Amino acid sequence: MSLTLRPFELEDEEAAISAWRAFQQTSHGFLTLYEEGMPWPEYLAMLADHREGRNLPEGFTKYAMYAAVVEGEFVGRASVRFELNEKQAYQNGNVGYGVVEAHRRRGYATEILRQSLIILAKAGISPAMVTCWDHNIGSAQVIENTGGRLESMVPDEDGVLLRRYWVAIQDPMPLGRRQ
Repeated sequence: MSLTLRPFELEDEEAAISAWRAFQQTSHGFLTLYEEGMPWPEYLAMLADHREGRNLPEGFTKYAMYAAVVEGEFVGRASVRFELNEKQAYQNGNVGYGVVEAHRRRGYATEILRQSLIILAKAGISPAMVTCWDHNIGSAQVIENTGGRLESMVPDEDGVLLRRYWVAIQDPMPLGRRQ
């Protein structure tokens, strides 16, 4: 699989905002802190600051957003949190990911999670906390297929049951060397 995680770029604007709008139809977010009409270069500058831990909104910790790209096509995204506050440790974990609906069921979510775990391991974070809603069977399977070990099931702030997993990278092969 030739999926690559990389920081968002100017060329991602149309596809990323389209995916953000589609995800707004559900209860899931897609582009952290993006707001309708926000100039894309401004959003990218904000993400660059947040990757460095600068100008973080209250309740946020250092994180990075990555575009997931296959053969030049935008297929999803990852958010990787390098530090967790109490709420994030309980509810969000170190990794969030989303796959554009037209690209689901192709193994991309598993590869996004795997590569996110490599990024975290290189930053000295392993195992990582990864969560999903109990009713999201597909995400639970992705986490378990990536080696996730269920720690607990807890209610989120709205009372919806969350699965909390610890996941360590199982394939230390460097990015770009997988076949």
